[in-house]
Amino acid sequence: MELQEKLNQLDAAIDQKVKQANEQVLLSVKENGKMIEDSLKSELANMLTEHKELSQKQYDELQTSIKKAGGFSNQGPESFEQMLAKGLDENKGKLHAKKNGADRLDFTLAFDQKAVGDMLVGTSLGTGVMQPNLRAGVVERQAYFNHVRDFMTVRPTSSPIIHYIQENGGEGSPTTVAEGALKPQIDYDLVLKTAEIKKIAAHLRLSEEMIEDVPYITNYVTTRGAEDLRLVEDAQILYGSGTGSDLRGLNLDAVAFARPAGIGTIANATIADIVRVAMAQIRIGRYRATAIMLNPIDVAVLELTKDAQGGYLFVNTANQGAVSTIWRLPIIETDAVTAGSFFIGDFTNGAELYDRKALNVRFYDQDRDNAIRNMVTIVIEERLGLATIRPASFVKGTFAAARTALAAA
Repeated sequence: MELQEKLNQLDAAIDQKVKQANEQVLLSVKENGKMIEDSLKSELANMLTEHKELSQKQYDELQTSIKKAGGFSNQGPESFEQMLAKGLDENKGKLHAKKNGADRLDFTLAFDQKAVGDMLVGTSLGTGVMQPNLRAGVVERQAYFNHVRDFMTVRPTSSPIIHYIQENGGEGSPTTVAEGALKPQIDYDLVLKTAEIKKIAAHLRLSEEMIEDVPYITNYVTTRGAEDLRLVEDAQILYGSGTGSDLRGLNLDAVAFARPAGIGTIANATIADIVRVAMAQIRIGRYRATAIMLNPIDVAVLELTKDAQGGYLFVNTANQGAVSTIWRLPIIETDAVTAGSFFIGDFTNGAELYDRKALNVRFYDQDRDNAIRNMVTIVIEERLGLATIRPASFVKGTFAAARTALAAA
């Protein structure tokens, strides 16, 4: 039987015996001093002795458990067992009072506990209880749908220099000839041109630990790096300076926008008006435009154009896959074209792109001090050349200048 249970039983028995003794004392007063029976006094004394021994034993066991636990600590909250032991220790004098004749224990143990309240995330959950979720991988930037090269003829080459024939017009024209009459002479102006292979490249350095511990990082940086390289390639094809490490861009050979003879004045010309006139300019030169390059802002302006009733003119523009069209001409949205400008032409036959080394990604662990630092160098690069074969098949300009040209008498 547990000590506490024995103590409780003894408390009840002692109470009963004390009650009997009190009754006998009262009876003795009435019956002229009759004393408490010796047997009752003996039983009561034995019970008090046993209660004292059990109380001392319980107290000693609590003290022993406290010492084994290293005593009371000021660090952190006390457990219920610690608070109980401390309460008994503070009231040990009352526990020993039994031996001095006290017939009941008289003390209360008070425990300072948290008040009952609502359970909230901010008050009831400690650090680390609620674990956050981590989305696997990196949210990648959406790749552009199209690049300039997607609309061009691309050829492989094994040489760093490309020689090509550029067509710059000619004189004369065939005609009908009567019997014995002189046939007209014609010629074509062909010029030998040279395109040098240029390199577009970038590199990154990653630790081996990052590559090993973050499984998606390699795919992310290489995909993102390749897309960024393509954006630079777009700008080089259109606007490369032709000096140093730059390609000779189409801008250097394309012809300026001009209103062809036979097209009257157009006041307040829209983007759609200008595109259609540029298409005619190219067609009169015996070529056919295959695409138009526009800045995303100008595409938005084009598609937001409304008629007199407020209806959108291009809300039902036909689509070829993901590419919008205007006048049956694919629209290529590219940041390479400056807002307010346009590039239109025969990208299939008017120029050719040559890949000396197609876009590739290589890993090096022996670059610089990579070996002793556990680093890996990632190189993203390509080598390419651009040949503008028919300059007259490309028309360039700004919308502001084109509006002025179309409004002139």
